[in-house]
Amino acid sequence: MSIKGQSTIEYVLIMLVSLALLGLSIIALLSVNAMWKTGISNQRFIYDKKVVENAVEEVCYLGDGNSRIVQIAGELSLSDIESDCAVEGDEDLYGSLYIYNEKGKVYVKRH
Repeated sequence: MSIKGQSTIEYVLIMLVSLALLGLSIIALLSVNAMWKTGISNQRFIYDKKVVENAVEEVCYLGDGNSRIVQIAGELSLSDIESDCAVEGDEDLYGSLYIYNEKGKVYVKRH
């Protein structure tokens, strides 16, 4: 084998190793990206849940006739809302929500 042929094989091997490392890097970055999106989604859910729960508690404690409009970025279910007050309304909550107290019951409706 000549020197020229040997250097070509070495360059091909170096290129293959470089491509393999690049492929592994891309896979790792995609995995990190997926975990980041999941974390952001969880944080959004927690924030939206707190916003709605705080508004429900406020409307409940202020009594009959009080209301609030809140905006959430994600989606919640009525069953996600934890409160000492009786809460009824739309099961799927997203976007702008109208929260009002009527005769001691708090209602949460899409607005």
